[in-house]
Amino acid sequence: MDERRKLADLLEGVEGWLPLDDAWYLSEAARQCDHAIVEIGSYRGRSAVALGFGSARSDKPVPVYAVEPHVEFKGVFGGSFGPADRKAYFENLLRSGMLEHVALVNLSSQVAAAGWEREIGLLFIDGDHRYEAVREDARLWAKHVVPGGLIVFDDTFSPNSGPLRVYNELLDSGGYDEVETAGKLRSLRKL
Repeated sequence: MDERRKLADLLEGVEGWLPLDDAWYLSEAARQCDHAIVEIGSYRGRSAVALGFGSARSDKPVPVYAVEPHVEFKGVFGGSFGPADRKAYFENLLRSGMLEHVALVNLSSQVAAAGWEREIGLLFIDGDHRYEAVREDARLWAKHVVPGGLIVFDDTFSPNSGPLRVYNELLDSGGYDEVETAGKLRSLRKL
């Protein structure tokens, strides 16, 4: 069975909005990463499974950290999130075999970033999609991304979306190059 098919099987039944092409992109980026991987926003673990699967397939697997507080929250696109998602997250990671590859950091992005000390090779920003929140996630975490590392934003399909606005601001800053991506993801490589 090819690797993409394996990932599709692992994602079967894992709730979320990440299409297979986007999950495969994240998995391949994780496989090529040689520093820690941090995901901001994990919901029920669909992207965490993809990132863990990629890291696990690497010659030198790196840790994947899923930063997700699992508190009551209403998303800008209407989704409802909360503590029940934590149970589903652990069930999905356990069922997929990725629990040993992905550590849940059950804190808000701001609290987790305050004590963060590791270099990051891949930062996936998929938390609160309000502009101010995405901008704050990027401000807090991008400084830990190593030169050559990736920052990937989810849900960049709308010109007024927080993720796309922050992506464009970082690109315009001159500190990043655009990287070809898939679907509703957009990536920047830190210079």
